[in-house]
Amino acid sequence: MSQNIGLGTERISRLLRAFALLCIFSLIVSCLYNIVDQIFVGNGIGYLGNAATGIIFPVTVVGWGVSLLFGDGSAAYLSVCAGKNDKEAIPGAVANSIVGAFLGGLLIALLGYCLGDQLLYGLGATKDTISFARDYGFIIYAMMPLALAQNAMASIIRADGSPKYAMTAMLAGALVNIIGDPLTIFA
Repeated sequence: MSQNIGLGTERISRLLRAFALLCIFSLIVSCLYNIVDQIFVGNGIGYLGNAATGIIFPVTVVGWGVSLLFGDGSAAYLSVCAGKNDKEAIPGAVANSIVGAFLGGLLIALLGYCLGDQLLYGLGATKDTISFARDYGFIIYAMMPLALAQNAMASIIRADGSPKYAMTAMLAGALVNIIGDPLTIFA
């Protein structure tokens, strides 16, 4: 997987610039998901739809935190193993991280489905927004395990020395989101 951009041989300042710029761009692309959703939901459904996405947003932030827990933790461990030249420990750590992120997403989804309206009201839903929040939450919960696994993998791929690949994967997901939003909202 590694595109070997000089890990272990290149100057740290050059590596830091290369990784930081690609990581910052990836984070901007990740933020675009919510912005694009807000634009399409606002135009297709209206302000109550925007309120519903705001109600569900804390759930997605918790999910993002869980994915970073597993992905960045595994990335740090992967880097330590690579520094020690202990390549045997890496596959198990990466697999555990991806499975952990997926199961974390599954747990968040199950809590979202089981707590239902009680969770949504706790996050600020009103009688006017509850049906929109329920519909939007249903979709977000369904995709949560895959989204968390993908986000964890992005951290691992960056640590493997392939920040361009991680950024490209994030960009592909954003493009699918941009195409999928009008299809699911207007169609």
